[in-house]
Amino acid sequence: MAAVAGGRVAHGLLTAVTGVDDAALAQALRPAVAANLLVADADAYTFRHALTGEAVYRDLLPGERIAGHTRYAEVLDGDPGARQELAYHWFAAHNVPRALSAAWHAAADAERILAYTEQLVMLSRVLDLWDEAPGTVELLGVDQTTVLERAVAAAERAGEYQRGDALVTQALRAIDPDHDPGRAAHLLQRRSVMRWHLGREDDLADLREAVRIAPAGGQVRAPVLVALALRLMQIPEHEQARAAAAQALTAARRTGDAQAEAMALISLATLAARQGDIAQVDRLAEARMIAESIGDHATLMLALHWQASVLVAYGQCQRAAETARHGIAVATRIGLARTSGAVHAANLVDALIGLGRWDEALEVADHTLDLAPIPDLRAHLLRVRGEIALARGDIELPETAVRETRDVVVVRDTQDASETLPLAGLEIELSLAQDRAAEAITIAEQALAGPDLQRSARFAWPLLVTGARATRQAAANTERAAALLAGLRSHAEKLPIVTPVQRAHSLTFAAESARALGAPSSSAWDAAAACWHDLAQPYPEARALLDAAEAAAAAGDRAGSAVRLRRAAELANRLEACRLRDQIDDLARRARIVLWPNDALPTDDPLEQARRRTGLTPREFEVLRLVADGKANREIAAELFISAKTASVHVSNILTKLGLATRVQAAAAAHRLHLIDDQGQDPA
Repeated sequence: MAAVAGGRVAHGLLTAVTGVDDAALAQALRPAVAANLLVADADAYTFRHALTGEAVYRDLLPGERIAGHTRYAEVLDGDPGARQELAYHWFAAHNVPRALSAAWHAAADAERILAYTEQLVMLSRVLDLWDEAPGTVELLGVDQTTVLERAVAAAERAGEYQRGDALVTQALRAIDPDHDPGRAAHLLQRRSVMRWHLGREDDLADLREAVRIAPAGGQVRAPVLVALALRLMQIPEHEQARAAAAQALTAARRTGDAQAEAMALISLATLAARQGDIAQVDRLAEARMIAESIGDHATLMLALHWQASVLVAYGQCQRAAETARHGIAVATRIGLARTSGAVHAANLVDALIGLGRWDEALEVADHTLDLAPIPDLRAHLLRVRGEIALARGDIELPETAVRETRDVVVVRDTQDASETLPLAGLEIELSLAQDRAAEAITIAEQALAGPDLQRSARFAWPLLVTGARATRQAAANTERAAALLAGLRSHAEKLPIVTPVQRAHSLTFAAESARALGAPSSSAWDAAAACWHDLAQPYPEARALLDAAEAAAAAGDRAGSAVRLRRAAELANRLEACRLRDQIDDLARRARIVLWPNDALPTDDPLEQARRRTGLTPREFEVLRLVADGKANREIAAELFISAKTASVHVSNILTKLGLATRVQAAAAAHRLHLIDDQGQDPA
C-alpha cells in the first residue's frame, strides 16, 4: 500500500487505507525501515530508492493495484487539499468519471493558488480522458473547447508555450470561424502570444486574421485590436499601431470593456511618449492605479513594462529601475516570476546598465536566464551580457552571445528593431575589438541599407554612433569608410531627436563625424560628455571624455586633456571597463599625462569615500543596506532579483571585508561607520 501511494505517504493516511491501527502498522513497517528499504521521515514514509517502490508496485497483481488505488481515493475523497492525489488514484483505479471530476476540481484549486503548472497537468488529464466516459459535458458542465481555452491560459501563465501552441491549435480545429468568429478570433490572439514567445514568424499573421474576423460589435474586437497594436509597437510600426490602438479604444468604450480600454490607453500613451511627450509617463502611472483597483494583473504588468521602457528611453534610469523592481515583485506575488517577471527583469537590466551598475545588471541577467525565459528575452539578456563582457575585455563571451542571439533575432526574423539594431551594434564593436575593420564596415553598411534603421530613432541613433566609430579603423578601406560615413550622416539629418538620450547620441555622432572628417573638436566631445553626465550614464560619458581629451591633446592643451582623462579614468575604473581604461592609459602615455593610481582616484562623495575605505563593491553596499534593514538572504535575493546563493556570497564577502562574524554586527557597523545614508538609499 505504501508503493501504491506513488511517493511520500503520511503515517495517518497509510493507517486509514490499510485499516491497521498505529501500533500494528509500526510493527509491520519496522523490518522494512530497519532494512533501509523505507525511510521514516517525521510523520511519513518514503522508499529510500524510487526504483524499489516501483518494483514493489509492479509485483502487485492488476486487481490488487486497482483495489489499492480505489482505497486511497475513498479515503482522500472529500479532502479539498488532496484533489490532485484523488485524481491520480481514481485514474489508476480506472474509474474515469471520478478521475475526470477530480482532475477538473484539482485544476480549479491549482488556479486559485497560482500553481499554473499543476493546473495545466490536471487540465491535460481532463482532455486525455474526455472521450473515455459518456456524458462528460454533463458531468463537468463545460464543453471540450472551454477546457482547451483554460488549458491554453494555464500554459501561457506557466510559460509552457510549446504546449500552449498545440492546445490552441487543437481548439481552433474544433471551431467553425464562420459560426463562432468571436471565439475563433480570441483563440487566434492567444496563439499569436504563444508563437511570439516561441520566436515564430507567423504570430503577426494570427493577429491580423483575428482582427479581420472579430465581429464589429463583439466583446473580442477591442482585445484583439489592442494585441495587434502592442505587437506593432514592438516592431515598431508606429502609425499602424496608433491606428489599431485608436480603434481598440473606440471598440472598448462601445462594449464597456474596462480592461481593453485601459490597455488601449497604455498603447496610445506609450506611442505619444515615443514621439517626445514625456508627460505620458504619468498617464501610464494612472493606468497602473486603475489596473490595481480592478485587480487586473495583465494590464498592471503591461503598464509597468511600458512605463519602465519609456523611462529608460528618456534616460530616467533610476525611476525605470524602481518601476521594474515593482513589476518583478507583482509578478512574483501572482505566480508569474518566470514569465512576466522575466520581462520586468529585462527592463531592470537595461536601467542598471544605463546607470553603470554593471555587476548588478549581470546578476539580474544571470538569475533571469536561469529561469529559462522565452527566446526573445534570452537573446536580449545574452546580448547585454556580451556588451558588458566586451567592455571589460572579454572576447569569447561576446562571440557566443552574438552567435546565439543572431539565431533568434535574425534567423527567426523577430521583426523587432529594438533587438536587430543593438545586435548589429554589438557585432560592429566586436569586429573593431578584433581589428576587423572591414567586417565592421560591412555590418554597418547592411544595417544602413536595411529597413530597421528607419523604424526606430531610439535604437537607430546608437547604431549611427557605432557605425561612425567603425570608420576610424578603416585605413585600408578609406573609400568604403567615406561612403559609409556619408550615408550615416545623410540618415542622421532625417532622424528625429525625441528624448534626451537621443540628443546625447546625436551630439556624440556629430563629434564622431567631425573627427572622421579630420576636424576633431574637444568642445563637440565636451558637449556630448556633459549631456551623458546630466543623464547619469557613466560609460558613454567616459568614452566622450576620452575623445575630448584626445582632441585637446592634439590641440596642445595638455592641462585640459589631463582633466578630462582623469575623470574618464575614474568612471572607467568604477565600471571595470578595462578596454576603455587601456585606451585612456595609452593616450596618457602618448601625451605624457600622469594619472592617479586606481585606488587614489578622487571623489567628493562621502559614501563613495567610505566604500573605498572598506573595500566594499557598490553591489555589496546595496546588499549591506538590506542587511541593515533586517532582510534575510532570500528576501535580499527577491528584492534584487538575484539567486539566494548569490545573496549569500555577497553577505559572506561583506562580513569578511568588515572583519565581522554576524549579520547583526554588520548592520550595527554600517550605521556606526556611516556606511548607509539616512534615507537608506543605494549609496552607489
